Amino acid sequence: MMGSLMRHGGLAVAILLAVSAPNADAQQATLPNQTSAPQVTSAQAAAQQIPSTEKTKPVSGKDRRRAAKLFIEATKLFEQEQFDSALRDYEKAAALDPSNVNYSAAAKVARSHAVTELIQVAAKARMGKDVAAERAALERAAELDPQNEQAAEHLRRMADDAMAVHPKAIYEQAASSLGETPTLEPIGGKHSFHLRSDRRQMIQTVFRSYGIEASVDQSVSGSSVKLDVDDLAFEQAVQAVGMVTSTFMVPLDAHRVVVARDTRENRLQFTRLELETIYVGGLTAAELT
Repeated sequence: MMGSLMRHGGLAVAILLAVSAPNADAQQATLPNQTSAPQVTSAQAAAQQIPSTEKTKPVSGKDRRRAAKLFIEATKLFEQEQFDSALRDYEKAAALDPSNVNYSAAAKVARSHAVTELIQVAAKARMGKDVAAERAALERAAELDPQNEQAAEHLRRMADDAMAVHPKAIYEQAASSLGETPTLEPIGGKHSFHLRSDRRQMIQTVFRSYGIEASVDQSVSGSSVKLDVDDLAFEQAVQAVGMVTSTFMVPLDAHRVVVARDTRENRLQFTRLELETIYVGGLTAAELT
């Protein structure tokens, strides 16, 4: 009886090997780090691959081999930093064999690198005033990733540059741009101060000595203070009166300032905001945040 079972077992093994043999080439074409799926019969594979509501065409062994070959070629291109070309091959591999998640994941990584490289190319073209090359790189980046904020920002800057070439009406000339930080132009020379007065009067006296008109905010109050210094330049005098009165000043124009009590709320209210755009490539929106 045991001999009979062994013979039947040997026959069953032979049939199983015969069924799985046509898929051997496809399994060898996968990457070394990809775990090979266990062999199943064609009926079991169909049951796993075909949903109950909609049937999909199974991937042939020929398409699997072609996809694996494209994946290997794309990886070589990626290592050579030819990201755009690598992306095309990764996408072709994913289209041939959608069941292999490695292909779509690699395409996503290659797309991110390709967009970053195109934005860098556009930035260099902008520095070289090559408008055509800058536009071509940005349009390709936007095509690869329509949601990319960096590409969109660069395109907006190009549009602003194009609009800046056309003359504007007088009332529009400063309407769409950020104003520059005013620079004070005090009268040169040094002054000495021997004052004992309320804070508002002291501030106005010191600034007026250098030809600057100070508008003192209502937050500045308190008892009288004393300032006793000699031979101070404007910057030193401003620092001294600020320390004595616990205030800070914000320039309004070349000859006027506003002075307020030095608190966090007043800093937020009176201090000018400066805008700077910094481009950081290769990061997702969550990582940038």
